[in-house]
Amino acid sequence: MRSYLEKIKAALVRFMSGRYGPDEFGRFMAVFSALVCLLSIFTGQTVMYAFGLVCWCFTIFRMFSRRIENRRRENRYYLDRREKLRKNVKAFFLRLKNRKTYKYFRCPKCRLLIRLNRHTGVHRVFCPRCGHEFEQKT
Repeated sequence: MRSYLEKIKAALVRFMSGRYGPDEFGRFMAVFSALVCLLSIFTGQTVMYAFGLVCWCFTIFRMFSRRIENRRRENRYYLDRREKLRKNVKAFFLRLKNRKTYKYFRCPKCRLLIRLNRHTGVHRVFCPRCGHEFEQKT
């Protein structure tokens, strides 16, 4: 029995050599497609189920692909977008937490987010990025 499992393992290693395999984007797509398929079962939407299967097939295609550089590029793009989203969500909750102490506003010229202490009156503000001067009530 042991030798049979070792033969299967060796065959799988030979088959996967030179192929891309799983990555972060693949894991996300697998979970996403499973959730879409599960949701479609409860709602009875066949189009949603078909979409989930297409996502699943794309995930399998990516895992078995031999175009490693293309798959790395796709994964890098996904990781960059995920990190940007996490950063924005973290900044949003930080602004929400500090909303009683600070007032946040944007520079009218370059749209940079600037923070000032609340309840201190009207201020002349210089944007650190573009140098634009404007007044802001806190």
